[in-house]
Amino acid sequence: MLEIRDSVFPILDSFFLYGRQEGKGGVAVVRLDAIGDFILWLPFAQVYRQLYPDQKIVLFANEAWADFARSFAFWDDVVSVRVDDLVYSPLYRWRMLYNISKYGFSVAIHPTCSRVLLKGDSLVRATKAHERIGSAGDQSNISARHKAVSDSWYTRLVPMNLRLIAELERNAEFFRGLGGERQHLLPMGDVPGGEVHVSVPAGAYVVLFPGASWEGRRWPVSRFAELAQWLFRSFGLWVVICGSENERHLAEMLVGGAGVPNISNFAGKTTLAEFAMLIQRATLLIGNETSAIHLASAVGTPSICLLGGGHFGRFVPYPKDWSGCQPRPVYFVMDCYGCNWRCTKPRAPGGCVPCIDAISLDAVKREVSRLMHELPRVS
Repeated sequence: MLEIRDSVFPILDSFFLYGRQEGKGGVAVVRLDAIGDFILWLPFAQVYRQLYPDQKIVLFANEAWADFARSFAFWDDVVSVRVDDLVYSPLYRWRMLYNISKYGFSVAIHPTCSRVLLKGDSLVRATKAHERIGSAGDQSNISARHKAVSDSWYTRLVPMNLRLIAELERNAEFFRGLGGERQHLLPMGDVPGGEVHVSVPAGAYVVLFPGASWEGRRWPVSRFAELAQWLFRSFGLWVVICGSENERHLAEMLVGGAGVPNISNFAGKTTLAEFAMLIQRATLLIGNETSAIHLASAVGTPSICLLGGGHFGRFVPYPKDWSGCQPRPVYFVMDCYGCNWRCTKPRAPGGCVPCIDAISLDAVKREVSRLMHELPRVS
C-alpha cells in the first residue's frame, strides 16, 4: 500500500501545487524526523541565521517536538506537522502542501540524510522556492526509483560521503555544503521552556529510560529493575523513571520489579522541556539508544547507552573529537551489526533482539561503577 502511495500521491499533489509561486522571501527549514535527530541537529540549527541573516526563517517540525523547538530563538516561526498524516490522511496532506505553497519562500532547506518521499521531500517540493537544497541522501527510507523522482524536486543536492559516519559528522557535512563552518556539540546551557511541574527528588538521582521506538531495541525491563535496586543499595541514589505516555506500562513494570522505596515514575507526566530539565539536574542517565541519550549529552549530564548493532556508529558512539558530554555505550558485538534494525535472528515474541539481550547486567554495573568513581561525590 505504501508503494502505491509513493507512486500516486506525487501525481495528485501536482493539482494542489499548480501555478507559479509569487516569491516573498524567507527560508523554509524542513525537519520531520525523531526527537533525537532534532537534538543532534541543534548545534547547526543555531547558526542558520549567520547564513541567512536578513531572512525570516520558518521551521517545519515534527509535532512530537515542535513545542520544544519554539523555546529556541533560532527561527522566527515553527509550523507543527503531523508527520504520519502526511502519508495516511490525504485531506491533511493536501491542505498542508497547499498552505506551504502560499508562503512564497525563496529558499527551502532539507538537512535530513535519510529522506522520505511523502514527508520531507514533498514539503520541499511544495514550497516552490527558487532554491531548494537537500542532502544527496541514502536509500534507508526510499527506493532508488522514488529517490530519482524526489531528487528532481531539488535545485541542489549536497554531496554525501557514502561510508558510514556518525550523524553528528553527517550534519556537519551538510552544513559545510551550505557554506558554514564545522560546529561542535556543546551543552545547551539552561533548558528553555519553563520549570519542572513534577516533584523532583531533593537529593542526587539517576534517570532510567526503559523505552525505545521499537520493542526489539529495549533492554529487558526486568534488568532495569535489578539495576534500580543496585543503584539504590550501592550509591543511595533516588531512581527516576521517564518515558512517553505510551511507555508508562514499562515504567510501572519497572517500579513493581525494583521494589525500592526511593523511586519516582514520571513516564507520560512531563513535557519534552521538563524532561530535558529533569535530565539536566540528574547525576546520571541510563537508557536505550533514544532521544534521552542525546538530550543528556546536550544538557551536560553523563549517560550510559545500552546500544545494539542496528545503527552502530551512526548515532552512538559519538565521534571521539566532538566536545561535550559524550554517552558511554555498553554493547555486545555480533557479526550481524549494521543490519539497519532489520534483524533476522530469532527472538521471543515482544522481546528484544539478540544484540540487546546479550548486554549483561554485570556489564552495565561495571560501566556505572567506573563512571560514578569519576564523578564528584554525590549526596
